[in-house]
Amino acid sequence: MANGDGVRREEVMYNDFVVLGPADDPAGIKGMTNAAEALSKIAAAEAPFVSRGDRSGTHLKELELWEKAGLKPQGPWYLESGAGMGQTLVLAAEKGAYTLTDLATFLTVGKRRGLKALYAREDPLLLNQYAFHLVPGSPGEGEAQRLRAFLASEEAARIVAGLRVEGTPLFAPLRGRCVFPLRP
Repeated sequence: MANGDGVRREEVMYNDFVVLGPADDPAGIKGMTNAAEALSKIAAAEAPFVSRGDRSGTHLKELELWEKAGLKPQGPWYLESGAGMGQTLVLAAEKGAYTLTDLATFLTVGKRRGLKALYAREDPLLLNQYAFHLVPGSPGEGEAQRLRAFLASEEAARIVAGLRVEGTPLFAPLRGRCVFPLRP
């Protein structure tokens, strides 16, 4: 991507990242209006926080939020799971810890583990956009073109809009639109 190989970005769907934690909310972040400040409060309280620590999109978003807070989390309160999101949520629940996840994984895993969405607001910092990039000349380019066409279709938008847990949508379809300006 950095070399300009990916072309024709197709925004497919989005949801939001949410900060989860134990119901008793020891850091007192519930009701806050700024995600970076919420993380600052967690750090100040040295309340347990479980990070994926795996350079995934969620982990990179978490690192961006810590940077916006002016912090580099470290110490015994900050744990890295090195695992996928589902396993990270299980660990956070077991440790009574906070963590960052996407809305869909919270609804399908975290909620069932007793974690609460303590910071979940319409905050541009928490946008979690899913996109498809075509790489011309790559093996399977024909199949990739067909997938791109399907992802841009009304049918795909209906499927995305229909993905729900207990009546709550997991994603919102975009069909080629961008919710916020893309960062360079």
